[in-house]
Amino acid sequence: MALGITPVHKVLRIPRGTTFTDTITVLNDDGTPVDLSAATGRLVITDRHNSQRIYADLANGSGLTLGADGTVVIVILEAVTSLFRKVDFPADYSLKITYDDTTSDMILDGRGLVYLVAGSLV
Repeated sequence: MALGITPVHKVLRIPRGTTFTDTITVLNDDGTPVDLSAATGRLVITDRHNSQRIYADLANGSGLTLGADGTVVIVILEAVTSLFRKVDFPADYSLKITYDDTTSDMILDGRGLVYLVAGSLV
């Protein structure tokens, strides 16, 4: 059931030491939401210069919630963002959705598009 989606490149600004939340909606070509209730997701944020250094690794029930209405809710807890080793530098991320038939789509993909920033965003 892979949709052949072109990944969206989106800047994520994640304040260090706070809980980060964001919601995206995955749509079919006709604009209707994709039912993600039986799908699994994985969001990984890595160091831009060392992809082996993982800052966050989220999955269903552990930072990601996928809905029948096409929504993907991303929550990175304060306990995780507090561990970010630096601030104000770019990192990379990807969000991959795997459907119940084992096909998959990369929904979000960003090289140098996550900024781990000091403090909270106002």
